[in-house]
Amino acid sequence: MRRVLVLSLLSLLVAVAIISCSSKSGVSQIEGVITIDVPVDSRDSVQYPSTSRMFDSVSVVLETGGFESLIGERIKDVRVLDDTLIILSGDYSANTLQLFDMEGRFIRKIERSGRGPGEYLNIRRIDLDPVKRQIIIFNPGAGILRYNLNGDFVSKVPYEYYALDFALLPDGGYVLFNPFGKTPHGGLWSIDSLGNFNRTLISFDDLEIHTIIGDVWLTHINDSVVGFSGLKNKIYHIADDTVYTAYQIISEVIDPDEEQKEDKLPSYYKERYLESDDLMMFSLQQSESPYKYTRTFYEKKTDQTDYVFWHYNPSFAKDNQIPYFLGNYKNFFFNELSVATILGNDDLKAKYPGITEESNPIIQIFRSK
Repeated sequence: MRRVLVLSLLSLLVAVAIISCSSKSGVSQIEGVITIDVPVDSRDSVQYPSTSRMFDSVSVVLETGGFESLIGERIKDVRVLDDTLIILSGDYSANTLQLFDMEGRFIRKIERSGRGPGEYLNIRRIDLDPVKRQIIIFNPGAGILRYNLNGDFVSKVPYEYYALDFALLPDGGYVLFNPFGKTPHGGLWSIDSLGNFNRTLISFDDLEIHTIIGDVWLTHINDSVVGFSGLKNKIYHIADDTVYTAYQIISEVIDPDEEQKEDKLPSYYKERYLESDDLMMFSLQQSESPYKYTRTFYEKKTDQTDYVFWHYNPSFAKDNQIPYFLGNYKNFFFNELSVATILGNDDLKAKYPGITEESNPIIQIFRSK
């Protein structure tokens, strides 16, 4: 039986691709909405999508000059502002912002843990104001704080409500997402630059949330449009404080009209949505087997769709590996090569000599063509 597409709390495991196919027939346009038909599996093709066709890429080897420049075990978010690489690392109780140049040289650390002016307790997500050249952080339940690239505290917008993700809007306000309950500020909503509630874009009930996953929900497509992964089979765009459906996803495993029970997961769920002006991607992951999922890449300029079917521990053409991206910001997509990954792979060790267990991870930056 076909089931509703929802998100779950399953931990995501990075696996490896063995089979993919490429087809334009999976995309259609219906009343301004792009519909993508995603196959669950295919063993009829051995053609891999080409990273070189979709991306230009560079690897930034982060300097390890001492304790202050150490990244830590978990990178949560990455941004690029002109020639500065901004990295958020840590866990939910300890967060650090570190700045590097594009050659990997350490610039400074922004670490303001506490309850005082200009301080934060938990950074859930970060964003950028490219016009004012400021870093914006969201401290759930406390507010939205801004810092300049010198690490100086600039301003704070007090805000008591929790959100899982947020993004700056062109008018200086913000869009926020909270999937945890029917509060006055639940679902998807917007606030102005002073933190005053503006309006609900999608209500909690309309989102029809059953379970969630801590993943990328909101992403800057360009300076004017923010993308929202949505629930079920929808992907939304937000522009001028208005939300509209940009994509609908259909598949033999998705039935958007069937009721989904909270205690029962669907066959597949949608996750890891990323989008730029040129490229949109997401995954359909199998609930019962997190080692298997389908990744979809839609290239907007060519109207071409690629599907990659991922399975556990196969062998495949190394040149065609597509990273499991941390996230994206406009046309930049970010991937982390961990120290353990590099040291466990002879080819990577040869490519990046000098990496030791005390080194920082390597940040790969892919720019969609």
